[in-house]
Amino acid sequence: SWIIPLKVESRGIGVLILGQKGSSDSHILSEDSYYMVDLISDQLSNAIHRAQMNEQLETLSIETVIALSKTLETRDLHSASHSKQMASLAEQMAVRFNFTVRETRELCWAALLHDIGKIGVEDTILKKEGPLSETEWAIMKTHPEIGAQIVKGVSGLENIAPLILAHHERYDGKGYPAGLSGDKIPLGARILAVVDAYSTMTEGRPYQVKRTHQKALKEILDYSGSAYDPEVVKAFISLFDGETI
Repeated sequence: SWIIPLKVESRGIGVLILGQKGSSDSHILSEDSYYMVDLISDQLSNAIHRAQMNEQLETLSIETVIALSKTLETRDLHSASHSKQMASLAEQMAVRFNFTVRETRELCWAALLHDIGKIGVEDTILKKEGPLSETEWAIMKTHPEIGAQIVKGVSGLENIAPLILAHHERYDGKGYPAGLSGDKIPLGARILAVVDAYSTMTEGRPYQVKRTHQKALKEILDYSGSAYDPEVVKAFISLFDGETI
């Protein structure tokens, strides 16, 4: 058998063992094969190194999401609990749309951090009891852009920035901040818009009366095709199959 050290920049990361079981031949590979073995070992070393780096990056990304989520929780406990419920619903929706593992993870992270931009909104607005004024609403509506800017600068979270930025866009183009419509809105953001609306309605707000589960679903259905993507609404309603709306 051959034992070939696997190295990246002189750092050992493993060993490649080549052998032929039950062979009486003392030379399992000819000298002409040396170059090929070196090439394979180099490629394998680089592949293992990339996998290790990706794993470290993913761990760092998860830790960053948790840290940012806790930052929001210290600022606004209600937003934190709301985001956790959204993440649970978003994960179920990802299954309906056959998302990959990575796409599902990013959608859940975007759900957890969709309101992270609210850390840039004044407490007098964020924690105000009662309806917001027109000026206060204008300030509140800046939170998707603030949130997108925050995560855009974090390694490993770049892909969720567009979802956070567009989670208040409407299917008919009357949302904010860019007035995107239809398929121009990322699918993940269209999903977040529905689960956000449902969670907000069933939890209640100082400026909005709390709705029952049934009334929240009915309102989402009523705005299908205007505020929300009809296909996303259909998939969301299917999460509650067997219930009468």
